[in-house]
Amino acid sequence: MGGTGDRYGFRAFHIDCSRHFFAVPELKKMIAAAAEFGFNYFHWHISDDQGYRLESRRFPRLHEISSVRKGDHFAYYFSDRPEGGYYTFEDVREVLECCDSHGIEVIPELDVPGHVSAILAAYPELSCSGEETEVVTSGGIFHGIFCPAKEEVYAFLEALLGELIGLFPGEYFHIGGDEVPHENWENCPLCREKILGTAAAFLAGCKNLLDIHLLSFKDVRPLAAAFYHGDYMKPQMYDFLDLLRIGKPAVEQDIFGLVASFQCSLKKFHHDSSSFLAGLESAFSCKRPSVHSPTGTENILLFG
Repeated sequence: MGGTGDRYGFRAFHIDCSRHFFAVPELKKMIAAAAEFGFNYFHWHISDDQGYRLESRRFPRLHEISSVRKGDHFAYYFSDRPEGGYYTFEDVREVLECCDSHGIEVIPELDVPGHVSAILAAYPELSCSGEETEVVTSGGIFHGIFCPAKEEVYAFLEALLGELIGLFPGEYFHIGGDEVPHENWENCPLCREKILGTAAAFLAGCKNLLDIHLLSFKDVRPLAAAFYHGDYMKPQMYDFLDLLRIGKPAVEQDIFGLVASFQCSLKKFHHDSSSFLAGLESAFSCKRPSVHSPTGTENILLFG
């Protein structure tokens, strides 16, 4: 990585194992290839609408029900064959050992409160309606989301996260938070009641802050820095590996070609964004600019 590695201390590669499941030997090949190019974090996407991919001893229906769907109906790949698979605790330990041997830290992702259709297929009571649903077979943004007004949602997440955190020793844990359509919340009586109560408390808190001049809206930089904690920021440029090589056959991606695509994009990012990143470092006190390269696998079945 040379100077680029020095500049970007946080260099993550991401593999989406929800849209398609990849056996441990496949992951280990990809991890070894990523290590050759100087990656130091593996963002392991294990939960999404299309599948939940980890064994759970606390909530066994997650691997019994949420890990299997009826087929694949994505943009470039269609099949009515069932698709499924999940990683046992022993599988996770094997992946962790592989990553550790290459100096790579694993960041698991449990995507909430949206992208939880697969989880709701096993535990529908965690949604606003409580209606039964199935693991999604296509791509998109779906309305099946957790209900923030139900205490059982928080109990579920606390127990599940406790189980997962005990399994993964790394410093970081990714909890998603993206693409959450809120129509169900707007139409849910429990949510409306909770949101109104929360909004009143929030507004009262803001008034207190403004009264003692702790928050200034004249300069948004301190506020932005507070959100980012002056640490990691990732402008989304050049970095979707599956899009960079979308011309490849849908069912297979070449390991080194795929990772090399990121290497090329990283050099371009470094060349084009030096002044931009310098501005970020100055404006937001950004201690550690990072790069992160997602690989969505809606149309990838294996790494060759």
